[in-house]
Amino acid sequence: MSLTVWQLDPAQLTPYYNIALCDSLARLGCHVRYIASPYLYSNDLPFTSNFQTDYLYFRGLDYPWLVNYPRLRRMLRGISYPFGHREVITQLRRTPPDILHIQWSRVPRFDEWLIREAKKQHVSVVHTVHNVISTFASQKMVNALENVYAQVDSLVVHTEVSRKELLQLYPSIDPKKFHVIPLIANHNTHVPPDASMEQAREILQLPIDATVFLFFGAIRHYKGLDVLLSAFEEARNSHPDLHLVIAGRPDSETDKALLQSAESQINVHVHNGYIPYERVWEYHVAADVVIFPYRQITQSAALISAMDFGRAVIVTDLGGLPETVDGNGWIVHPEDPHALCVAILEAAENRERTLQMGQRSAALIAEKYDGSVIARRTIQAYEETIG
Repeated sequence: MSLTVWQLDPAQLTPYYNIALCDSLARLGCHVRYIASPYLYSNDLPFTSNFQTDYLYFRGLDYPWLVNYPRLRRMLRGISYPFGHREVITQLRRTPPDILHIQWSRVPRFDEWLIREAKKQHVSVVHTVHNVISTFASQKMVNALENVYAQVDSLVVHTEVSRKELLQLYPSIDPKKFHVIPLIANHNTHVPPDASMEQAREILQLPIDATVFLFFGAIRHYKGLDVLLSAFEEARNSHPDLHLVIAGRPDSETDKALLQSAESQINVHVHNGYIPYERVWEYHVAADVVIFPYRQITQSAALISAMDFGRAVIVTDLGGLPETVDGNGWIVHPEDPHALCVAILEAAENRERTLQMGQRSAALIAEKYDGSVIARRTIQAYEETIG
């Protein structure tokens, strides 16, 4: 069956995931259309010609300077959000797809409207729940999402833990709606064929023989960078040749202040700002271990990416992170700097084991998270949804 699928992420919250999924579905014969809004952080998203992309949301709000005014940006987007839905509904009525796959719900009352209109056109609606409770969701929004999830035909979650947590949060939802499909690996296409740790460290001006740890991605409170900085300082006191790279854009004034304080720590290298897609490989290939000290999370695309680069990982015991690591990495309690320090020291003192963990990370991604694997499971979920 050749399915016509519309992937919908109005705010383009997870562009790399969405693009990887769209491309993988198209490679398996689906007719895929990706509907979103312009991504203001980069002009170099890894789009392919295998699927169609249309920006139907937030028209006229594609000015990069809006990134520096998040409150204004959110207000303007909130006002224009239903107009994007109206355009999607108009096009649904003209040429309905087989599947409307919603990646994120941002304004539940309008999303319910979209779902109802899609089902009037006999379009099956699938919704991925990336986070059981999103960091941007108020309690009012959490409550309202129950109606959104109840109306769709199928729900996709990335781990078994997420499925159980969602059923506890929303016991009225039919358990038969759920499909557990892991996050898809977004293989970075910019990695040079001769890329090496030595080359990456030379670019980033890091010592060749040191043990390097990486914290990568947007700097937000829930990601626990403050916990990592405390743990790293403790670890470095007993192992002076440790280095920590922090690469990402701070989200708030508090996050900016935290980064500024990190710059004063010995052997901490701060790269403040959005890291372009074509440079992501430098940071991962330069690192021995990537650390995810989250204090709140359901699942992490950044973790999948780090493992795909063949890196050992340290994660906190939250959500689906232990399930993803699958025994191949260090798992510590959240908000416990000493436990994180112990894991850092273990990784530094057994480089051979750390290297083997990195190799196993890459093997796990190839086995469970590769695009072809995830696309097949997603198509199976679509076919079961249609019946």
